[in-house]
Amino acid sequence: MSLEKTEAVVLRLFEFSETSLVVHLLTRDLGRVHAIAKGARRAKPRGGEYLDLLVRAEVVLLRRSTAALATITDFAVRENYPTIRSSTQRLNAAYFLDELVHEVSRENEPNELLYAAAIEGLEGLEHGPAESIAATLLAFEARFLAAAGYLPELRRCVRCRRDPAPAERIGFSSRLGGLLCSRCFAEDPGFQAADRGALITLSSLLSIHGEALGRVRLPARTVAELRRLLDGYYEFVFERRLRTARFLRNDA
Repeated sequence: MSLEKTEAVVLRLFEFSETSLVVHLLTRDLGRVHAIAKGARRAKPRGGEYLDLLVRAEVVLLRRSTAALATITDFAVRENYPTIRSSTQRLNAAYFLDELVHEVSRENEPNELLYAAAIEGLEGLEHGPAESIAATLLAFEARFLAAAGYLPELRRCVRCRRDPAPAERIGFSSRLGGLLCSRCFAEDPGFQAADRGALITLSSLLSIHGEALGRVRLPARTVAELRRLLDGYYEFVFERRLRTARFLRNDA
């Protein structure tokens, strides 16, 4: 039995009893943790100190080796992201971020890069201008994919490692994991035609952070192209369609 204090983001909430909730937390130090919050359903919010999806908090967890669920003994909200909650477009992007993180995080397997990517994504959606929401989310996705080990090859041919010529037709292979040059199309007959500029944009977003990211404005055509390619890639990697992806298409 141990008491552990860490920072966390709430990913999922489930009813457990008339008074309690089961909570899935993405923690900074412990990976994804499933815990019970006793009395959470009957507790009245005080100054914003309450459990909700996408709340960032300092938590104290009681963990027993014989118990499937940890117990939340203390929960202090650091950020509840009111701007995200007041905007349908920001909230849709945050729910998509949440689903991606929950999909790849693992119980009791810390991933500091994944946690950092999630926090940076939420902070960008909270504080960035509305015009930068698409860039903020795509930058999160690039960092998320890198942290999870799924980042596709975006600049060179994933098969032959060649740099395509400037005017060369290229494709994107979800099965092989990235860009295909015209010489390697036969390696995956199911490849999708792709715009090289859009792939380079996604790669470039990896290195843009904070206020600089808030100044990025992406053409609607580039956003639509990356959404199309990434949606297909996620479906291949996760073997299912992400439920929240349709909300992003509605916002496009």
